[in-house]
Amino acid sequence: MRALLIDPFACRVLQIALPDPRESSPWEMLESIYAALSHATFKVDSLDGVALGKTDFLVVSGHGRIQEPPVKRWFRLTGLHFETLAGKGVIVGRDEEGTETDTNYLVPDIDYRAIFFEATAFALVQTVTPWRSQQ
Repeated sequence: MRALLIDPFACRVLQIALPDPRESSPWEMLESIYAALSHATFKVDSLDGVALGKTDFLVVSGHGRIQEPPVKRWFRLTGLHFETLAGKGVIVGRDEEGTETDTNYLVPDIDYRAIFFEATAFALVQTVTPWRSQQ
């Protein structure tokens, strides 16, 4: 299944493949979404969804709006969703029954809408620079 990954750590929007829910177990699908959303700085342990029109939705960490400890990177999709969300996002499509399907969006449709932010001690600051570990 074709999906889009919004990765504020890499400052990129990428097309990714997820298991087709009609051909795989629900757990396989969930595990692949958890893996896509997780990062070295945090592990996703719950999911939340945001509708993007009638045929697509954005999946984020269940704690995508509030994170403790603070997530280093955030994103916003101008014109599609008003909130700035913590961590990564995955866009998938859905059919009339609500089953996940290929997204109707292409990378360029989302790429120009994605704004990436880095968390500082005092604010979220817009960035285009990929994240680097502070090792």
